[in-house]
Amino acid sequence: NELKAAGNGLFAKKEWSAAAEKYSAAIAAWIEWKGQQKGAEEEADEAEREQAAQAAQEWAGQAAVYYKNRAACSIQLESYADAVSDCSAALELCPGDVKATYRRAEAYEKMGELSMAFEDLMELQKRQPDNKTFQKALKRIMERQKKQQSKASSENLSVQMLQIIEDREANAEKRTAAARNLAVLAQTPGKVEWILQAKGVDRMKAVFEMEETELEVRLALLQAFRIASKHQNTADAVYTAISLEFLTQHALSKEPRIAASVFRILEQLADRMLVLYEAERTRRYNKKIKTSQPELPVKKVQMVVACVYKALSGCTEETPAEPLAAALGVVIEGARCFQIANSFMDSGFIRLLLEVCSVRRDDLVKSKATVAISNVYEFVGSKREEEFRTSCKHTLMAMLDREEEERMPALFALSVILQAIPAVGDFLVEEPTALEKVIELAKQAKGEEQERVVVDAILETAANRKIGGAVLAAGFGEVKRFYKSKYDTVRVRALVCLSKVGVAGDSKEGRGMSGESYVNLSKSARKFLGEGCSGRPDSVKANISDPKVLAEIRGYAVEALAYLSCEAEVKEELAADDLALKGLHDTALLDNRVLRISIVTIYQNMARAFAKPTEKQEELAKLHKMAGQEVPGMVLHPMDEPEFVKKRIAVLVKAGACAALSSLSKVKSEATAEIVSRIYLAFAEADVKHRGIIIQQGGARALIRLSRFGTAEGKEAAQHALAKCAIVLDPNVAFPGQVGVDCIGPLSTLTTSESALATFEATMALTNLVSAGDDTRMEVIRHPRALSDIEMVQIEDDPRLRQAGTECLMNMFQCETYFSYYEDGGRCRARIPIWVAFCGEEEPGLARAAAGGLAMMSQIPSVCDVIVKEKHGLTILKEIAACNDAALQHRALCVISNIIASSKENAKAWFDSENSVELLTALYQLTDTPKPVKDLVTGALAKLMDYGLVQKNL
Repeated sequence: NELKAAGNGLFAKKEWSAAAEKYSAAIAAWIEWKGQQKGAEEEADEAEREQAAQAAQEWAGQAAVYYKNRAACSIQLESYADAVSDCSAALELCPGDVKATYRRAEAYEKMGELSMAFEDLMELQKRQPDNKTFQKALKRIMERQKKQQSKASSENLSVQMLQIIEDREANAEKRTAAARNLAVLAQTPGKVEWILQAKGVDRMKAVFEMEETELEVRLALLQAFRIASKHQNTADAVYTAISLEFLTQHALSKEPRIAASVFRILEQLADRMLVLYEAERTRRYNKKIKTSQPELPVKKVQMVVACVYKALSGCTEETPAEPLAAALGVVIEGARCFQIANSFMDSGFIRLLLEVCSVRRDDLVKSKATVAISNVYEFVGSKREEEFRTSCKHTLMAMLDREEEERMPALFALSVILQAIPAVGDFLVEEPTALEKVIELAKQAKGEEQERVVVDAILETAANRKIGGAVLAAGFGEVKRFYKSKYDTVRVRALVCLSKVGVAGDSKEGRGMSGESYVNLSKSARKFLGEGCSGRPDSVKANISDPKVLAEIRGYAVEALAYLSCEAEVKEELAADDLALKGLHDTALLDNRVLRISIVTIYQNMARAFAKPTEKQEELAKLHKMAGQEVPGMVLHPMDEPEFVKKRIAVLVKAGACAALSSLSKVKSEATAEIVSRIYLAFAEADVKHRGIIIQQGGARALIRLSRFGTAEGKEAAQHALAKCAIVLDPNVAFPGQVGVDCIGPLSTLTTSESALATFEATMALTNLVSAGDDTRMEVIRHPRALSDIEMVQIEDDPRLRQAGTECLMNMFQCETYFSYYEDGGRCRARIPIWVAFCGEEEPGLARAAAGGLAMMSQIPSVCDVIVKEKHGLTILKEIAACNDAALQHRALCVISNIIASSKENAKAWFDSENSVELLTALYQLTDTPKPVKDLVTGALAKLMDYGLVQKNL
């Protein structure tokens, strides 16, 4: 026992080894005693044997404790096998011992012997089913067993899939399925490690390069490679196993799908190289190494660039678009690094990319090439900017100088370069013959493709402010010709050009267009927009059936209407065209950044949701008015008067514009987000009925998002629209749960607006929201500014604002946390006099709100102390208690009743004040006193009698 006590002392000090030695010594002493007893048993009589057996039993119990304690030390020392042995020895001495069984289970778990641990814990669970410790340990073991089984299953599955892929006798369908299963497994980094450990990449490469391997199997294997190389922690090992040589060899495959798949892997490789590059650059910067620009593996860079160059160099009109687009993806990704972008420049990539666009005229190739050129231009830096522009200019001029029948491809290249870097198009006006050649090509255009490309080129140049006017003026005649083309895809593009010319009004052609011309153009745009939309009647047959072409045409129609809807007549015509509006809203739901800007512009024009004039503009308008002159741009068309605008907004809301706005609110442009916010505000202002529709169609989340993103003006417009909706709608229905909580921040911010109306409506909206429940009330308290902002509104000069702030704070008293702020030492304690003073205000709404708040807070005895001590506190209460406003009178009597009940001292202060008892007596005796008031008066008088301040026979 001395050894055990010493061991326990050392164990408590966490001296595990020393404690184990003491327990070992105690065990050795027991074993020695046991040996001695065995020899003595032979010579002992029966009585001595019984005595010895009893002693042995006691010793066994002690020895079991020694073994259990030494097992505890072994677990701490991570000698788990020794712990299992000691616990088993203890269980031999004391079968079923709970502590020994649990410690053995613990040791088994640490050793990874989960099944053995599970058996011990199940035994313990049977004995003590309510023991939380055993339940928790059992749950942990079961979860580990499940993961272990899953891991073993995945490892076995990886091996099985590899074996199936290598099995030449298996059919192609089965091998393809196996490769796809490996791709699924490769989505998890841990499982990629198992594939690598099984030399899976090498084995898959070997199968890929077998001549008899089917195409579908090869594509599935490449998909597995691509997915496996996505993970940062295993990417390097996977790329090493695949090898760059293997990738560059098969990137030039004659099978387009193989080439495209390999280029996608190379794109990921380029991204991985950039990650390593940035990590090394950051490391060098942090360690202040002078050469902050690390070198990428030169060989890898050269191989990737050469591979892409070779793939693009062989481009013809028949080259499949998919591998070309994938190869351009490598350029897009790699060009983000200065070193690789320079390598592209040095190898003449710009000329090559423009040649590819001019030869392989495909929308996917064009869009990829546009981004690739833009990235190279951005990342080569200012040192090579002029060289880049010169290269583009020379390439395009060389194309324009070809024989007449070979010039048309130049327009494809021109369209791409103008989209990528508009400034490069300056040479069209700088070179005397360049513009003439472009217009000449426009005249020679024949067939849908050539006509479409010509109009595209004119559209792109028109976007360039420096040259747009000159190009449109020179090509106006050709644009009008293309507007009469028999091809819809051409006519709709020409429609955009004409719309842009007409609205710009800064050219002879534009000034010559009449209002009737705008209406005619908009009629065409509306017809295109209504093509194929979901609301089209069955009786009206669509002219266009190809969904891709249809989407493209509707996109151009939207762009044309964005220009034309500046005209009032066009807005009215569009509002009357249900089919066009449906097409407009359907298009708004598409994920297209350019189209979204155009749609937002149309909605803005129709709702006249423009930014308010600045002070300078308003002053200028006054001066013009005084002089009897019209202010340019500020004279409303009769059809843009408020009554017309209100009707148009009603049509838009009914047609589904609110749902479209919810989608449009996800824009990443701050300027566009501001316009969306203003449109929402215009919708909410036009008619109270619109506010429910706005919220019903996703407006709450959209407005919360817009109130946090964009320009200051845009955020305030979103907050104001949100406030207008929150004022009139049931918060439990319109703003349930977290939505209501998320509204608190934006509305709180709006209370600080310079606009008194915005402040008032924000405060009223908060009043409505905090009435919904404690979630919103607690959010007001948790928010860093909300409560302070509302308190500032409460003391504004404007009585309407004071009332709004007071009503909002009155609703906050339903929250226990806010209620406690008025107790001794609370943050709102000093505001009690404000509530008292507002009870005496002439404005009935303000007085009622203040009296309501005071009635609730006066339930706190210490608040009553402050009211009594307030100079005119009791006088104000007596005045409103005697008024004819039943609600105000009732609230005043609640306060008076609370004061009298709070303490005898406060009751005496009331009793001593002038005419106090007479007031209560009169209210008690009057026959027309409302029952709730009379009940309060009766209670107050009874309390005064209890205090002995008033005679009972009064």
